[in-house]
Amino acid sequence: MNEKEAIRLQNIIADNDLAALRGLIASGERMDDQEPGRETPLMLAAGRGRLEMTRALIPVSNPLAVNEKGLTALLRALDDGHSECAKLLSPVSDVNHFDNDGENALMVAVRQGEADCVAELLKRADAKLAGRHGFTPLMIAAMMNSFDGVHEECARLLLPVSDANARDDFGCTALMHAAQDSNWRALETLLPWSDPDARDTHGLTPLMYVARDGGRRAAELLATACDVNARASAEIEDVHLRDTQGMTAFEMALFLGQWSVAEALMDKTDEKATQDALRANAEKIIEKRNFAPKLFAKLESVALSADAFGVQGATQGDRAQGNGGKTSLARAGVRRPPKAL
Repeated sequence: MNEKEAIRLQNIIADNDLAALRGLIASGERMDDQEPGRETPLMLAAGRGRLEMTRALIPVSNPLAVNEKGLTALLRALDDGHSECAKLLSPVSDVNHFDNDGENALMVAVRQGEADCVAELLKRADAKLAGRHGFTPLMIAAMMNSFDGVHEECARLLLPVSDANARDDFGCTALMHAAQDSNWRALETLLPWSDPDARDTHGLTPLMYVARDGGRRAAELLATACDVNARASAEIEDVHLRDTQGMTAFEMALFLGQWSVAEALMDKTDEKATQDALRANAEKIIEKRNFAPKLFAKLESVALSADAFGVQGATQGDRAQGNGGKTSLARAGVRRPPKAL
């Protein structure tokens, strides 16, 4: 096929002239006679969502051909959101083929939220294959920020044939990816299949990621399944958590000002650790008492308990300011508990 013929065929596909295309096919015109790396007519038709043209071209084309980006006709259809063309191409394509960006058809379908395509591809695809950065299709489903109904359905389809506890290049599981966005729908779907106490290369658990990013409902879900008293490792490279070494998720939430998460975890964390964390963050809690009424109420009860704010129990802020424990509750205009201060 010379350049002039190739351009003519491109125009026929662009104009969606099915009769003209069928005429060329009937004349015995070769459909894949072009330089390696160029778009084939099948790729062009699939990429434009020309369903009937794609159907007509499949018998006279090589669906395994790739363009300069490593895309097959199947990947072109998926990339451009043409699910019907993709489902038509799936049985005749290499569904496990990776493009130059390290994605295969299943990963693209999951990213696009095409649950019907995911179901079709799973008839032939290996859901455990990992692509760029070690991401699996299940991880991609978990990390979608929206994680609306279609991505949740993709995850449900993938879970029975995936390894939910597989790790990416950063040591993260699918559950951790969901936790990083406090994606409670994803967490709810993944939890029965996942290790809730797994740690990444930073030594962080899913709950610690929720403590970093906020998300009360996500924290409540994870707290029912994980060890809430687990502590972060002594060395953390995560830029957002470098000063939280050795903390529990509750202590992290307090330190980072994630008040709703702290309130969700407060009654589930070891009582002594809770009291110590409240004292250490007393001034911040008092300042934000309108945003964290439960934390403030708990701090008051701790202050009223024996030695809570006496000589032995002055907050860190009070010690730094040298005011001997006479702090926070009084300055905030709250009635000072008798004998406690």
